[in-house]
Amino acid sequence: MPTAPRIVVLALGVFVVFGVTVLVLLQVIPGPHKDSDYLVIGGAATLISMLAVFLVVITTVFRSSETFFKRRKRD
Repeated sequence: MPTAPRIVVLALGVFVVFGVTVLVLLQVIPGPHKDSDYLVIGGAATLISMLAVFLVVITTVFRSSETFFKRRKRD
């Protein structure tokens, strides 16, 4: 189980990933921006941030080879 400093570092990392994603998408999507553009940018940034959290947690906390699949014992 992660300790408090690890959780803080993970949260800060997610905020950085979210912010960088928003800044990049604001530059990539041509302006002038409408409300729907901001909705898409926020949704994409949230998706990428959640994917980053998933990958970090899977590679650091759950390092077992049986994270997703459990091997059956042969008879």
